[in-house]
Amino acid sequence: MEETLASGRILRTYFDVSMNSQFLFLPQAFYDHERKCRGEATAILQDVAVHYRRLQLHVPPGSPVTVPGQDRMLARMQAETPEIVAEAIQRVRGLQH
Repeated sequence: MEETLASGRILRTYFDVSMNSQFLFLPQAFYDHERKCRGEATAILQDVAVHYRRLQLHVPPGSPVTVPGQDRMLARMQAETPEIVAEAIQRVRGLQH
């Protein structure tokens, strides 16, 4: 079994993994939307890192982060400083249109 990680590295599992579930077909549009949202989340984190250094998030612009780490950081920022996240979202979405 192979899985491509966010870093681009491939994780290989060399033993049988039993599946007690069904495989579902998801249209390409689902993955395209997920990729777009991940890119937007990364842009929001970078925007906050650039405009609000006082938060000391230690996320230099362009830094790769894991998806779970990114999710945790965005959730923490949203809980602690929702107004800053809202401003970053407006800036990021304004640049995309």
